[in-house]
Amino acid sequence: MSNQTFTEIEDHLRATQQEKMAVAEHVRQLYKSGVPLYTKKAIGELAEQLEEVKANGSAKVTLARLDGKTQTVGILHKVLTEESWVTFNPPSAVSSGHSSYAWDWVGEQQDAGHTQIGINPHVEYHSLGSLIDPEGPYDPDLPLGVVYDTAFRDATTGALLTFPLSASVPCDELWSFFQRQRDKWETSEGCKRLRELLATGQVPPVRKIVAFACGPMFCYDEFRSHVAFQHAIIMTLRDVFSQETQCFAQDPYYTEEDKKILNGEGIYAVDDPHGFLEVDDESAIISVGADVPIRNIVLDLAKPALLITNEVESERFQKQTLDNRVNDADPITPRVQDILRDQYYKIPFPHTDDGYASTKSRDGREDKLAIYIRKL
Repeated sequence: MSNQTFTEIEDHLRATQQEKMAVAEHVRQLYKSGVPLYTKKAIGELAEQLEEVKANGSAKVTLARLDGKTQTVGILHKVLTEESWVTFNPPSAVSSGHSSYAWDWVGEQQDAGHTQIGINPHVEYHSLGSLIDPEGPYDPDLPLGVVYDTAFRDATTGALLTFPLSASVPCDELWSFFQRQRDKWETSEGCKRLRELLATGQVPPVRKIVAFACGPMFCYDEFRSHVAFQHAIIMTLRDVFSQETQCFAQDPYYTEEDKKILNGEGIYAVDDPHGFLEVDDESAIISVGADVPIRNIVLDLAKPALLITNEVESERFQKQTLDNRVNDADPITPRVQDILRDQYYKIPFPHTDDGYASTKSRDGREDKLAIYIRKL
Protein backbone atom coordinates (compact mmCIF):
# COMPACT_ATOMS: atom_id res chain seq x y z
CA MET A 1 0.00 0.00 0.00
CA SER A 2 1.45 3.38 -1.02
CA ASN A 3 2.01 6.41 1.20
CA GLN A 4 -0.50 8.26 -0.91
CA THR A 5 -3.14 5.67 -0.01
CA PHE A 6 -2.40 6.08 3.69
CA THR A 7 -2.73 9.83 3.30
CA GLU A 8 -6.07 9.44 1.58
CA ILE A 9 -7.30 7.21 4.39
CA GLU A 10 -6.15 9.70 7.02
CA ASP A 11 -7.84 12.56 5.16
CA HIS A 12 -11.08 10.58 4.93
CA LEU A 13 -11.04 9.71 8.64
CA ARG A 14 -10.26 13.31 9.56
CA ALA A 15 -13.10 14.61 7.39
CA THR A 16 -15.49 12.06 8.88
CA GLN A 17 -14.44 13.06 12.39
CA GLN A 18 -14.91 16.74 11.62
CA GLU A 19 -18.34 16.06 10.16
CA LYS A 20 -19.30 14.09 13.23
CA MET A 21 -18.09 16.87 15.54
CA ALA A 22 -20.17 19.39 13.60
CA VAL A 23 -23.30 17.23 13.85
CA ALA A 24 -22.63 16.60 17.55
CA GLU A 25 -22.43 20.35 18.18
CA HIS A 26 -25.72 20.78 16.32
CA VAL A 27 -27.31 18.12 18.54
CA ARG A 28 -25.91 19.86 21.62
CA GLN A 29 -27.57 23.13 20.55
CA LEU A 30 -30.87 21.36 19.80
CA TYR A 31 -30.77 19.82 23.26
CA LYS A 32 -30.06 23.17 24.91
CA SER A 33 -33.01 24.70 23.05
CA GLY A 34 -35.37 22.11 24.52
CA VAL A 35 -35.82 19.73 21.57
CA PRO A 36 -36.68 16.27 22.97
CA LEU A 37 -34.29 13.46 22.13
CA TYR A 38 -37.02 10.88 22.57
CA THR A 39 -40.65 10.99 21.43
CA LYS A 40 -43.48 8.48 21.67
CA LYS A 41 -43.95 8.75 17.92
CA ALA A 42 -40.37 7.74 17.14
CA ILE A 43 -40.27 4.99 19.77
CA GLY A 44 -43.67 3.62 18.76
CA GLU A 45 -42.91 3.61 15.05
CA LEU A 46 -39.60 1.80 15.57
CA ALA A 47 -41.29 -0.73 17.85
CA GLU A 48 -43.92 -1.44 15.18
CA GLN A 49 -41.22 -1.96 12.57
CA LEU A 50 -39.33 -4.38 14.79
CA GLU A 51 -42.53 -6.34 15.38
CA GLU A 52 -42.80 -6.58 11.60
CA VAL A 53 -39.20 -7.79 11.47
CA LYS A 54 -39.99 -10.58 13.92
CA ALA A 55 -43.30 -11.51 12.30
CA ASN A 56 -42.46 -11.34 8.62
CA GLY A 57 -38.69 -11.10 8.32
CA SER A 58 -38.56 -7.50 7.14
CA ALA A 59 -35.04 -6.64 6.05
CA LYS A 60 -34.79 -3.04 7.23
CA VAL A 61 -36.18 -0.38 9.55
CA THR A 62 -36.35 3.40 9.31
CA LEU A 63 -35.03 5.54 12.15
CA ALA A 64 -36.09 9.11 12.93
CA ARG A 65 -33.23 11.60 13.01
CA LEU A 66 -33.06 14.76 15.08
CA ASP A 67 -32.61 16.81 11.92
CA GLY A 68 -36.14 15.82 10.86
CA LYS A 69 -35.02 13.33 8.23
CA THR A 70 -35.05 9.55 8.34
CA GLN A 71 -32.37 6.91 7.97
CA THR A 72 -32.85 3.32 6.87
CA VAL A 73 -30.75 0.51 8.33
CA GLY A 74 -30.58 -3.16 7.53
CA ILE A 75 -31.48 -5.86 10.04
CA LEU A 76 -29.51 -9.01 10.74
CA HIS A 77 -31.90 -11.92 11.18
CA LYS A 78 -31.26 -14.94 13.34
CA VAL A 79 -34.54 -16.82 13.55
CA LEU A 80 -34.95 -19.86 15.79
CA THR A 81 -37.17 -22.55 14.32
CA GLU A 82 -38.07 -25.88 15.86
CA GLU A 83 -35.64 -27.67 13.60
CA SER A 84 -32.68 -25.34 13.29
CA TRP A 85 -31.31 -21.85 13.21
CA VAL A 86 -32.09 -20.10 9.95
CA THR A 87 -29.81 -17.25 8.92
CA PHE A 88 -30.91 -14.47 6.58
CA ASN A 89 -28.11 -12.46 5.03
CA PRO A 90 -28.53 -8.78 5.91
CA PRO A 91 -28.97 -6.27 3.08
CA SER A 92 -26.61 -3.39 2.61
CA ALA A 93 -27.34 -0.51 4.98
CA VAL A 94 -28.95 2.44 3.27
CA SER A 95 -27.87 5.75 4.76
CA SER A 96 -30.19 8.10 2.85
CA GLY A 97 -27.27 10.37 2.11
CA HIS A 98 -25.99 10.50 5.68
CA SER A 99 -22.68 9.17 6.92
CA SER A 100 -22.97 5.92 8.84
CA TYR A 101 -20.62 6.12 11.80
CA ALA A 102 -21.54 2.78 13.35
CA TRP A 103 -24.07 0.07 12.73
CA ASP A 104 -25.44 -2.32 15.31
CA TRP A 105 -24.54 -5.41 13.31
CA VAL A 106 -24.18 -8.58 15.32
CA GLY A 107 -22.77 -11.57 13.52
CA GLU A 108 -21.39 -14.87 14.69
CA GLN A 109 -18.23 -15.02 16.76
CA GLN A 110 -16.40 -18.27 17.43
CA ASP A 111 -15.05 -18.84 20.94
CA ALA A 112 -14.10 -22.07 22.74
CA GLY A 113 -16.41 -24.20 20.66
CA HIS A 114 -19.37 -21.87 21.05
CA THR A 115 -20.86 -19.56 18.47
CA GLN A 116 -22.16 -16.21 19.68
CA ILE A 117 -25.45 -15.30 18.03
CA GLY A 118 -27.18 -11.95 17.65
CA ILE A 119 -30.95 -12.42 17.92
CA ASN A 120 -34.17 -10.57 18.73
CA PRO A 121 -33.52 -7.02 17.42
CA HIS A 122 -35.02 -4.39 19.72
CA VAL A 123 -34.85 -0.68 20.46
CA GLU A 124 -31.58 0.78 21.71
CA TYR A 125 -31.63 4.15 23.48
CA HIS A 126 -28.59 6.38 22.95
CA SER A 127 -27.85 8.75 25.81
CA LEU A 128 -26.99 12.40 25.27
CA GLY A 129 -23.39 11.73 26.28
CA SER A 130 -22.94 9.05 23.65
CA LEU A 131 -24.42 11.33 20.97
CA ILE A 132 -22.27 14.38 21.61
CA ASP A 133 -19.05 12.44 22.24
CA PRO A 134 -16.84 12.87 19.13
CA GLU A 135 -15.29 9.48 19.90
CA GLY A 136 -18.66 7.85 20.53
CA PRO A 137 -19.95 4.92 18.48
CA TYR A 138 -23.25 6.47 17.39
CA ASP A 139 -24.45 8.88 14.76
CA PRO A 140 -25.14 12.08 16.78
CA ASP A 141 -28.48 12.57 15.01
CA LEU A 142 -29.86 9.13 16.00
CA PRO A 143 -31.10 8.90 19.61
CA LEU A 144 -32.66 5.52 18.82
CA GLY A 145 -31.04 2.50 17.23
CA VAL A 146 -31.32 -1.27 16.97
CA VAL A 147 -29.52 -3.67 19.29
CA TYR A 148 -29.55 -7.46 19.58
CA ASP A 149 -29.73 -9.97 22.39
CA THR A 150 -26.87 -12.41 22.67
CA ALA A 151 -27.28 -16.16 22.70
CA PHE A 152 -24.88 -19.05 22.21
CA ARG A 153 -25.01 -22.34 20.37
CA ASP A 154 -22.65 -25.23 20.20
CA ALA A 155 -20.42 -24.68 17.16
CA THR A 156 -20.52 -28.38 16.32
CA THR A 157 -24.08 -29.48 17.06
CA GLY A 158 -25.83 -26.14 16.68
CA ALA A 159 -27.63 -26.77 19.99
CA LEU A 160 -29.00 -23.64 21.64
CA LEU A 161 -27.28 -22.91 24.96
CA THR A 162 -28.62 -19.75 26.58
CA PHE A 163 -31.91 -18.71 25.02
CA PRO A 164 -34.58 -18.09 26.08
CA LEU A 165 -33.78 -16.93 29.60
CA SER A 166 -35.25 -19.18 32.23
CA ALA A 167 -35.16 -18.99 36.00
CA SER A 168 -32.93 -21.46 37.82
CA VAL A 169 -35.36 -21.42 40.77
CA PRO A 170 -38.88 -22.94 40.48
CA CYS A 171 -41.63 -20.38 39.92
CA ASP A 172 -43.53 -21.33 43.09
CA GLU A 173 -40.39 -20.82 45.16
CA LEU A 174 -39.73 -17.42 43.57
CA TRP A 175 -43.33 -16.36 44.12
CA SER A 176 -43.20 -17.40 47.78
CA PHE A 177 -39.95 -15.46 48.20
CA PHE A 178 -41.51 -12.38 46.63
CA GLN A 179 -44.55 -12.60 48.91
CA ARG A 180 -42.33 -12.90 52.01
CA GLN A 181 -40.26 -9.88 50.96
CA ARG A 182 -43.39 -7.90 50.13
CA ASP A 183 -44.86 -8.69 53.56
CA LYS A 184 -41.56 -7.68 55.19
CA TRP A 185 -41.65 -4.36 53.34
CA GLU A 186 -45.34 -3.75 54.02
CA THR A 187 -44.86 -4.14 57.78
CA SER A 188 -41.78 -1.91 57.89
CA GLU A 189 -41.62 1.62 59.22
CA GLY A 190 -40.32 2.72 55.82
CA CYS A 191 -43.47 1.52 54.07
CA LYS A 192 -45.67 3.11 56.75
CA ARG A 193 -43.88 6.42 56.27
CA LEU A 194 -44.15 6.20 52.47
CA ARG A 195 -47.90 5.68 52.73
CA GLU A 196 -48.20 8.69 55.02
CA LEU A 197 -46.19 10.89 52.64
CA LEU A 198 -48.32 9.96 49.65
CA ALA A 199 -51.64 10.24 51.45
CA THR A 200 -51.26 13.95 52.21
CA GLY A 201 -53.24 15.04 49.16
CA GLN A 202 -50.25 16.87 47.69
CA VAL A 203 -49.71 14.38 44.86
CA PRO A 204 -51.26 15.06 41.42
CA PRO A 205 -53.72 12.42 40.13
CA VAL A 206 -52.13 9.04 39.38
CA ARG A 207 -53.94 6.69 36.97
CA LYS A 208 -51.13 4.26 36.25
CA ILE A 209 -47.82 3.07 37.67
CA VAL A 210 -44.93 2.24 35.35
CA ALA A 211 -41.77 0.58 36.68
CA PHE A 212 -38.56 0.21 34.70
CA ALA A 213 -35.54 -2.06 35.13
CA CYS A 214 -36.61 -3.55 38.46
CA GLY A 215 -34.80 -6.76 37.54
CA PRO A 216 -35.72 -10.45 37.20
CA MET A 217 -36.54 -12.52 40.26
CA PHE A 218 -34.06 -15.23 39.31
CA CYS A 219 -31.02 -12.92 39.71
CA TYR A 220 -28.19 -13.58 42.17
CA ASP A 221 -29.27 -14.16 45.76
CA GLU A 222 -27.70 -10.93 47.05
CA PHE A 223 -29.80 -8.86 44.63
CA ARG A 224 -33.04 -10.84 44.77
CA SER A 225 -34.29 -9.00 47.86
CA HIS A 226 -33.70 -5.63 46.16
CA VAL A 227 -35.61 -6.84 43.09
CA ALA A 228 -38.53 -7.97 45.25
CA PHE A 229 -38.46 -4.65 47.15
CA GLN A 230 -38.74 -2.60 43.97
CA HIS A 231 -41.68 -4.64 42.72
CA ALA A 232 -43.34 -4.43 46.15
CA ILE A 233 -43.27 -0.62 45.88
CA ILE A 234 -45.54 -0.91 42.83
CA MET A 235 -48.14 -2.66 44.96
CA THR A 236 -47.78 -0.12 47.79
CA LEU A 237 -48.41 2.75 45.37
CA ARG A 238 -51.45 0.96 43.98
CA ASP A 239 -52.83 0.54 47.52
CA VAL A 240 -52.33 4.25 48.20
CA PHE A 241 -53.83 5.61 44.97
CA SER A 242 -56.48 3.07 43.98
CA GLN A 243 -56.86 -0.63 43.34
CA GLU A 244 -58.06 0.43 39.88
CA THR A 245 -54.66 1.95 39.08
CA GLN A 246 -53.04 0.14 36.17
CA CYS A 247 -49.58 -1.24 36.88
CA PHE A 248 -46.89 -1.94 34.28
CA ALA A 249 -43.34 -3.25 34.61
CA GLN A 250 -40.73 -3.28 31.83
CA ASP A 251 -37.43 -5.13 32.02
CA PRO A 252 -35.76 -6.89 29.08
CA TYR A 253 -34.53 -9.65 31.39
CA TYR A 254 -37.90 -10.79 32.68
CA THR A 255 -38.34 -14.54 32.32
CA GLU A 256 -41.62 -16.33 31.79
CA GLU A 257 -41.56 -17.06 35.52
CA ASP A 258 -41.26 -13.33 36.30
CA LYS A 259 -44.15 -12.53 34.00
CA LYS A 260 -46.31 -15.20 35.62
CA ILE A 261 -45.59 -13.83 39.11
CA LEU A 262 -46.16 -10.22 38.15
CA ASN A 263 -49.31 -10.91 36.17
CA GLY A 264 -50.59 -12.92 39.13
CA GLU A 265 -50.13 -9.81 41.30
CA GLY A 266 -51.99 -7.59 38.84
CA ILE A 267 -48.86 -6.08 37.31
CA TYR A 268 -48.61 -6.21 33.51
CA ALA A 269 -45.10 -7.27 32.48
CA VAL A 270 -44.64 -5.52 29.13
CA ASP A 271 -41.91 -5.82 26.54
CA ASP A 272 -39.61 -2.93 25.73
CA PRO A 273 -40.57 -0.26 24.69
CA HIS A 274 -44.25 -0.54 25.63
CA GLY A 275 -43.65 0.72 29.16
CA PHE A 276 -42.43 4.01 27.71
CA LEU A 277 -45.55 4.26 25.58
CA GLU A 278 -47.66 4.09 28.76
CA VAL A 279 -45.92 7.07 30.38
CA ASP A 280 -48.04 10.22 30.74
CA ASP A 281 -48.62 13.11 33.13
CA GLU A 282 -50.86 10.96 35.35
CA SER A 283 -48.34 8.19 35.89
CA ALA A 284 -46.04 7.28 38.77
CA ILE A 285 -42.60 6.11 37.67
CA ILE A 286 -40.24 3.74 39.47
CA SER A 287 -36.67 3.47 38.17
CA VAL A 288 -33.71 2.58 40.37
CA GLY A 289 -30.16 2.20 39.07
CA ALA A 290 -31.19 1.64 35.45
CA ASP A 291 -28.61 0.94 32.72
CA VAL A 292 -30.49 2.91 30.06
CA PRO A 293 -31.38 6.64 30.19
CA ILE A 294 -34.81 6.07 31.77
CA ARG A 295 -35.15 9.49 33.41
CA ASN A 296 -34.15 11.31 30.23
CA ILE A 297 -36.64 9.33 28.16
CA VAL A 298 -39.50 9.64 30.66
CA LEU A 299 -39.08 13.40 31.14
CA ASP A 300 -38.95 13.94 27.38
CA LEU A 301 -42.19 11.99 26.96
CA ALA A 302 -44.19 13.52 29.82
CA LYS A 303 -44.06 15.16 33.23
CA PRO A 304 -45.22 12.30 35.45
CA ALA A 305 -47.06 12.98 38.67
CA LEU A 306 -44.42 11.18 40.70
CA LEU A 307 -41.02 9.53 40.29
CA ILE A 308 -39.18 7.23 42.66
CA THR A 309 -35.58 7.12 41.52
CA ASN A 310 -31.99 7.70 42.56
CA GLU A 311 -31.57 11.12 44.12
CA VAL A 312 -30.42 13.92 41.84
CA GLU A 313 -27.99 16.03 43.86
CA SER A 314 -27.57 19.40 42.19
CA GLU A 315 -24.51 20.37 44.16
CA ARG A 316 -22.72 17.22 43.05
CA PHE A 317 -22.76 18.42 39.45
CA GLN A 318 -22.35 22.17 39.72
CA LYS A 319 -18.66 22.17 38.74
CA GLN A 320 -18.92 19.57 36.01
CA THR A 321 -19.20 20.29 32.31
CA LEU A 322 -22.08 19.06 30.18
CA ASP A 323 -19.91 16.36 28.66
CA ASN A 324 -18.77 15.02 32.03
CA ARG A 325 -22.28 14.86 33.46
CA VAL A 326 -23.95 12.74 30.87
CA ASN A 327 -21.86 9.62 30.37
CA ASP A 328 -23.56 7.35 32.92
CA ALA A 329 -26.04 4.77 31.67
CA ASP A 330 -28.95 6.76 33.18
CA PRO A 331 -27.27 10.17 33.23
CA ILE A 332 -28.27 13.25 35.17
CA THR A 333 -28.31 15.64 32.25
CA PRO A 334 -28.93 19.38 32.66
CA ARG A 335 -32.51 18.90 31.42
CA VAL A 336 -33.25 16.19 33.97
CA GLN A 337 -31.66 18.28 36.70
CA ASP A 338 -33.56 21.44 35.76
CA ILE A 339 -36.96 19.73 35.45
CA LEU A 340 -36.68 17.92 38.76
CA ARG A 341 -35.43 21.05 40.51
CA ASP A 342 -37.98 23.49 39.07
CA GLN A 343 -41.12 21.40 38.57
CA TYR A 344 -40.93 18.82 41.38
CA TYR A 345 -40.70 18.64 45.15
CA LYS A 346 -38.02 16.27 46.41
CA ILE A 347 -38.64 14.09 49.45
CA PRO A 348 -36.04 11.59 50.69
CA PHE A 349 -37.27 8.03 50.36
CA PRO A 350 -38.07 6.71 53.85
CA HIS A 351 -35.15 4.99 55.53
CA THR A 352 -35.19 1.20 55.62
CA ASP A 353 -33.06 -0.83 58.01
CA ASP A 354 -32.19 -3.33 55.27
CA GLY A 355 -30.59 -0.65 53.08
CA TYR A 356 -33.02 -0.97 50.17
CA ALA A 357 -33.48 2.81 50.04
CA SER A 358 -30.05 3.27 48.43
CA THR A 359 -27.93 1.78 45.70
CA LYS A 360 -24.24 1.86 44.80
CA SER A 361 -23.28 4.19 41.96
CA ARG A 362 -20.65 3.35 39.37
CA ASP A 363 -18.02 5.41 41.18
CA GLY A 364 -18.64 3.54 44.45
CA ARG A 365 -20.75 6.26 46.07
CA GLU A 366 -23.98 5.46 47.84
CA ASP A 367 -26.89 6.83 45.82
CA LYS A 368 -29.95 7.35 47.97
CA LEU A 369 -33.45 7.10 46.62
CA ALA A 370 -35.80 10.05 46.48
CA ILE A 371 -39.44 10.73 45.72
CA TYR A 372 -40.09 13.51 43.20
CA ILE A 373 -43.65 14.87 43.27
CA ARG A 374 -44.76 17.27 40.54
CA LYS A 375 -45.79 20.65 41.87
CA LEU A 376 -49.51 21.32 41.70
